[in-house]
Order: sequence, then C-alpha cells, then structure tokens
Amino acid sequence: MSKQKENEEMAAPMAMSVVSPQSASKKAWLEELVTFEFLNIECPGVLQKFNYGSTKNNKKYILFHGETYTLPREIKIHIETRQTPIWDWVPDGTGKMHKKYMGSTNRFLCRDVFQHRVSA
Repeated sequence: MSKQKENEEMAAPMAMSVVSPQSASKKAWLEELVTFEFLNIECPGVLQKFNYGSTKNNKKYILFHGETYTLPREIKIHIETRQTPIWDWVPDGTGKMHKKYMGSTNRFLCRDVFQHRVSA
C-alpha cells in the first residue's frame, strides 16, 4: 500500500507542472489588453450593456457603436461570440410546418485597432 501511495504522490507534481504553465500562459493571454472598435451589427448605432465575470468579481460594461475600447482579450472574445439563431419554417411533407434551425448570425464585431509606430 505504501508503494502505491508513493507512486501517486510522485505522479501528482509531474502532472501539475505540465498543466499549470499552459493554463497560466492562456490566462495571461486572455487577460492581455487589446484595442478594438466595437460595432453593433444587429442594431447599428445602439449601445450595448452587459455584465461579465463571476459572482464575486462582476463588472458592468457599456459599449457604444463605433467607439474604440481597450479591454482584456477575454471580453473581446465574449463579445464576438454572441450570436442570434436563424430559424425557418419548412414543410414536412404531410402539410405541417416545422421550425428548423438554419444557422446563426453574429450580433457584434470587434475590429482590431493597431498602433502605428514611427521609427526615428
């Protein structure tokens, strides 16, 4: 029994060392600040309000159509993944109509803004 316990203890730190750096690098990448222009495709010109985060760390965001923002990449990805489903009514051959999922359309677009550096 003690041999098995030793093997488990030795395996656990090795597994943690493999997983942790990838998780840490992904977390750092998601927390990196990016600059983008927010566009509301669904309702151009209308502002968008939303809350993002956990229960203890919740932040409120208000984004205006056409404005430029510098926010964490995680927020940008969240905004870009919001979609509206597209449904269509199709006949089933017996005279009845059924609702069918046809796809989805993006609600928002975040256009990257790059800073131009002038070399001396």
